[in-house]
Amino acid sequence: TSLSEIDIPNVYAVYDRFLMEKPNVILKTPKQFEAMLWVFFDEKGTLFANDWGIAFAFSTGTQTVLKEFFYYDSEMKTEFLQAINGYFPQQKITVLNDENAPFLRYKGMIKPLTDTLVSTDIYMSQMLD
Repeated sequence: TSLSEIDIPNVYAVYDRFLMEKPNVILKTPKQFEAMLWVFFDEKGTLFANDWGIAFAFSTGTQTVLKEFFYYDSEMKTEFLQAINGYFPQQKITVLNDENAPFLRYKGMIKPLTDTLVSTDIYMSQMLD
């Protein structure tokens, strides 16, 4: 897939709709989303998207990693996983943002939004993937 082959405004609308439902996210503008897609495709990512879900997938050769995976219901989840399994046959699928999966690694950082002094035992992890 290349950036010229997808309907960026439609895919962005789906992605943005899912992000708006999350309690703690960094929202992206359409331009930021397009820049994110350029990097994603440069890194050999594969995008699966329709009006009911979106999955950002990478193949390691032995497994398929879904860095972000949003869907409306369990039926759509199953359909996406079947399509991804058909595209990357014989590979284990790992979903990084699965709420039921154990943490594979910590991401991001913590910063208080006030000037109040906080405990120094805050764990700050890897900021970039």
